Amino acid sequence: MNGEKVFPPIGIKNFKNDDSDEGHTIGAINSLTGREREVLKLIAGQFTMAEIAAKLYLSQHTVETYRKNLLRKLNQRNTLVWQYWL
Repeated sequence: MNGEKVFPPIGIKNFKNDDSDEGHTIGAINSLTGREREVLKLIAGQFTMAEIAAKLYLSQHTVETYRKNLLRKLNQRNTLVWQYWL
């Protein structure tokens, strides 16, 4: 109610590549390209694929490919947790 988030930040632990070591998580995030980081931030900001495409001067298909690659690289099933990560 005071402009604070209701949910606690999820943090980097949710971006693990496997269940064994947090080092893999940091490696996965560090392996992202600059453009992948841009797309990740916009997805986390709840922009639509069309809005991201327009903002970055890309096709929607290209943005969708970035999204799929991010899911794969960060070993995630969906993008829901990303809004709490950033």
